Amino acid sequence: MAEKNPQRFDNPTPGMQHDNALQLQHGAQTSTTGQVDVQSGHNGNHHTITTVSGTQSADEIQAQVEQARNKQ
Repeated sequence: MAEKNPQRFDNPTPGMQHDNALQLQHGAQTSTTGQVDVQSGHNGNHHTITTVSGTQSADEIQAQVEQARNKQ
């Protein structure tokens, strides 16, 4: 069975989107799969909105997560 990606919550506070991206990047870099599944915590309905890789820059991760968040 393939190893699952660890899960991290998309939880940026206002003005902290870049710090959120750095945390997601670090989680992906240190995960055994090299990726993390970013989960939405909206209304307690936790589901994966996107998957990010440890090889992406924090700016790329921030843009990807913001785009995924806006599609919800």
